[in-house]
Amino acid sequence: MAAKPAALGFATLGSVTVEVAHSLDEYLDEVRSLRKQWKVPGKHELWFRAEDAEYRNTHLMPGIYRPPKDGRRRTVEYLLALEGELCDQFERCATQLLDVTPGEDWEWEWYFLMQHHGVPTRLLDWSDGALIALHFAVRDKAMPPTSGSSYTCWTPIPS
Repeated sequence: MAAKPAALGFATLGSVTVEVAHSLDEYLDEVRSLRKQWKVPGKHELWFRAEDAEYRNTHLMPGIYRPPKDGRRRTVEYLLALEGELCDQFERCATQLLDVTPGEDWEWEWYFLMQHHGVPTRLLDWSDGALIALHFAVRDKAMPPTSGSSYTCWTPIPS
């Protein structure tokens, strides 16, 4: 049996459509095709999100809300307590990463910093750059990709 090649999945939101690209050229061709199909004007951009294929079925769920490997859902109370604890710990320890003094009204800034530093948050990263999303889809992955591995970049269907 022939090994399945590594693939870049390209999924759209709504009714999920998955297009597979096996090379950078195929991926960029798919982006161009979507722009043309959806009649996206040149001054507007599509939005892209990188997602490990492991999470393809989580419906674009933020990291903090994803169920653990055993699949059991966490209660809202647990998630709120976890989020509060992560925020408190990060705020306490992260001031050494900052070149400014945090303000009293820094609630969202803390979330952005936490997300940037890999802390599970309620945020989802999106980019208007297809190649930026591709970077996040494949970073920290085995290169060359192992047989049968896949990565996903999402884009919403314009209304």
